[in-house]
Amino acid sequence: MNKCIADGCEAKTRKSDRCAKHKIYHRECKNCGKAFTTKNRKTLCCSGECGTAVWKKELPEARCETCGKTYRKASSEQLYCAPKCRPRPEVVERKPSEAQCVECGGSFMTATQRKTCSDECATKRQENQGRLMWSDLRRGYEDNDPELFFTALITDCDTASPLGCWTWNRMRNKFGYPIIKFRNTNVYLHRVSLEMAEGKPLGVLHAHHKCANTACVNPNHLEPATAAENSLEMLARNSYLARIAELEGVIAELAPGHEVLTRVPTN
Repeated sequence: MNKCIADGCEAKTRKSDRCAKHKIYHRECKNCGKAFTTKNRKTLCCSGECGTAVWKKELPEARCETCGKTYRKASSEQLYCAPKCRPRPEVVERKPSEAQCVECGGSFMTATQRKTCSDECATKRQENQGRLMWSDLRRGYEDNDPELFFTALITDCDTASPLGCWTWNRMRNKFGYPIIKFRNTNVYLHRVSLEMAEGKPLGVLHAHHKCANTACVNPNHLEPATAAENSLEMLARNSYLARIAELEGVIAELAPGHEVLTRVPTN
């Protein structure tokens, strides 16, 4: 057994001085006749150019149907020697004809398959087609229809709360506030609910939760408030909640079975 002479290789060989991984083949280029070496036993040409030339020589010859030039046929479907020899389809000029606009119903002349008489009608048609995909909630919001809006809103809320909260069951942000996507923008649904009930936008005011349930969208549990008022009420509420939790902990230690600990809050 012989050892492979390649640097760092410990493989054993029987006949040659190199293993199969490091074996070098001596070839004569099939195109130009130049001698070269390769590690791939299937390589027959010294370069890519020579390989392409050999491949073209093996292609069958054909005569171009347009210019009569002889060329090598790369596939059975090739009929022309170059793209410029391919016949171009005849362009048939369409005469303008009268059409009726699908949006406004007016008549207009066109040489294409246009459905609308103007860009304005095309935009309106696109908007109307988009409206067909709106939910009742979106349609009530866009058309300023409170009855339709709140009817659709309640269907996606949990209204079983003893406090009367309408808890939004769908998408919320990381702080628990309900959000919905209108016009490719995420909006706070509790804010929209209060605006629909008030009949006007809140502007810079916040939609404050009187019930302390951030997922609630009941307009009766919401009120307009400034940023300062909203923050002060939230801090006061957190202080009260911490105090109540502290008192409940003391009651649980002194009287574990006291009815106050299991009483359900009501309005």
